[in-house]
Amino acid sequence: MTGMGARIKQILEDRGWAQNDLADALGVTHATVSRYIRHKTPPSEMVEKIARELDVSIDYLYGLTDNPTPHRAGKFDPGAEDWREHPDCPPLLKELDQDPDFQEYLENPRTRSIITGIAFHRGEPVKEALLKLLEYALFIEEKEAKKRE
Repeated sequence: MTGMGARIKQILEDRGWAQNDLADALGVTHATVSRYIRHKTPPSEMVEKIARELDVSIDYLYGLTDNPTPHRAGKFDPGAEDWREHPDCPPLLKELDQDPDFQEYLENPRTRSIITGIAFHRGEPVKEALLKLLEYALFIEEKEAKKRE
């Protein structure tokens, strides 16, 4: 069972839900949910749906935090329409937002989760989060290189 699968299974057990209950809520088959629990990490769009249905954070499902509480209104959320005006919005995000390619990157649920984690992290940034930002930089560089060809 994967880390995410174990977390999903535990949440279902804690709430007295069957795998079929989650499958119905997600609009997928019981076999699909069973695969997610046993060994297969769902696609990022499905992780977002699962988090919403189970009322837990995406970070919790990915094992980036042990706090299952999802981010609520009032906290910075790069997926919110008004994220740029939020007082906790990191200045770096506002600067990156000037790049038209950044919006495409922000549309990825896992990326939003990483950016949210960085925004809330106090102290020295975690290595994994910095690596994801470097991945974004490479993504932009590749797009620029293709434009120059």
